[in-house]
Amino acid sequence: MLLTHEVATYLKVEIPNSHRIYEAKKFIKYSHQRFKSKKALIFAIELEMESDNAVSVGIISIKNIDVVNKNSEIRYWIGKGYWRKGIATEYLNLATS
Repeated sequence: MLLTHEVATYLKVEIPNSHRIYEAKKFIKYSHQRFKSKKALIFAIELEMESDNAVSVGIISIKNIDVVNKNSEIRYWIGKGYWRKGIATEYLNLATS
């Protein structure tokens, strides 16, 4: 489980600590709506594995996009087992370049 209570305590917003399929679908629908309205970009953070597969380790989002003032807010979280590996730094660099 990636989004544990310990990870959630560092987040700015409260995240439900449930992993039911309908909640996943609700999150995907919300993310799609935010993308279509150009209000947010929400991406999975993935780590490539040796077998040419990738595993999701968290989420990064760009929200409150203000094109006129060239301003936005970046939020992210990564499962504790993937902390201190430079993953957040890599994805923050990708999101801001």
